[in-house]
Amino acid sequence: MTKRVLIELIQNRLAGGDAPADVQGKYPKQVIDRLIALVYADIATQNKKKVRNMALSYTATVITSNNTYYVVLPVKPLNLLNGVIWVTGQNGEFIPTSNGLEQTNIMAKIMPFVTCTAKNIVENKLYFSSDPNTTTVTLDILPDFANLGEDSNVCVEGVESEIFSMVMTKMRENVSQLEEIYNNKVADTDKPTQPAK
Repeated sequence: MTKRVLIELIQNRLAGGDAPADVQGKYPKQVIDRLIALVYADIATQNKKKVRNMALSYTATVITSNNTYYVVLPVKPLNLLNGVIWVTGQNGEFIPTSNGLEQTNIMAKIMPFVTCTAKNIVENKLYFSSDPNTTTVTLDILPDFANLGEDSNVCVEGVESEIFSMVMTKMRENVSQLEEIYNNKVADTDKPTQPAK
């Protein structure tokens, strides 16, 4: 489904069904968008197994420049290199990702035959440690929800109800807090007077 469809589904649930636009207006798309992004990131950090189901596949061309090998990422991964779940070359060869010096050293010990790793992300480019010996790569990426366009695809397989309930809880908490401030039940005579001008 697209990001827009997911936001509208949550809007409808919050409004109690297939609501007209004036009722949906109580639950602004921008607010729901930000809440989904927070919930999406929370789920991704709490349960790595669920994240794998939420990743989407993209194909990118390997670019060579001054003995540097990289691809331009089609989307921004959530948590940078942690959001890149899987990288494979055009012949299906696995290219591991290495998050930091410690992991790189461990991989060198247990997989000495692996000469190329996806080592870091700078801006919108994923850099490889050496020549990946492929012209294209397939990237399974958990995209950063906040940076996706409205018509971008999202995958919430296995976590739909969790996302719905968490967003709805956060939205209702915010609405009730606003109502409490608005209806603070303090008589006007008990409120502090405005300073003189």
